[in-house]
Amino acid sequence: MFRSRRLTVAALGTAALAVTACTTGGTSAPGGASAPGAGSTGPGSTVESPGASAAATVVPATGATPGSGGSGSPAPGTGTTAGAACAAPGSYLTAIRTGQQPSADRVVFEFSGKLPTSYTVTPVSGITGDASGKPVTIAGQSFLRVTFRGASAVCPATGHPTYAGPSSVKPGYAQLLDVEAAGDFEGYLTWGVGLSAKGPYHAYTLTAPYRVVIDLGR
Repeated sequence: MFRSRRLTVAALGTAALAVTACTTGGTSAPGGASAPGAGSTGPGSTVESPGASAAATVVPATGATPGSGGSGSPAPGTGTTAGAACAAPGSYLTAIRTGQQPSADRVVFEFSGKLPTSYTVTPVSGITGDASGKPVTIAGQSFLRVTFRGASAVCPATGHPTYAGPSSVKPGYAQLLDVEAAGDFEGYLTWGVGLSAKGPYHAYTLTAPYRVVIDLGR
């Protein structure tokens, strides 16, 4: 599993959220991650992009009323089991799952404790590590950088990982090819998503358990 000073990972929450289209810019965060800025969307928002040409979108990760995202549970596919929870207050990645829907591939990041403070989904030309800045090997022709603010995959009280899965998840679907750890540094947890081609995506949060879901249109 990839490690920085703290560790590299991502997770997902569960309890649906209504959709608000947005393509706003974010301010720079450690290692090039996007942090909340003036373009942040309001509470209870989701991210829906017409394609990989969209700019970084910053979304406060708060639960909302059920929306078009459904349960957030992937269809039969690859996945990882949840790691041990952390007694310290915070948002901790515990599982990453992938699955296929009728018109989209799906990746789900699951967290314990609470949802991340916010998250960004950013189309990029390639994935680099936070905070090393080194290229991350990832399959695909198009890429999304997913950064969770106020989250980690390591329990600070014990130093033990809360995410027991691999740092590389390769479902090999029609659109979703690869999910790679890209950083766990100073409160920013980053993953790269490798796609077979540019396309629309829809990101939203769910609760019980806490999840961040990204549906990737084919």
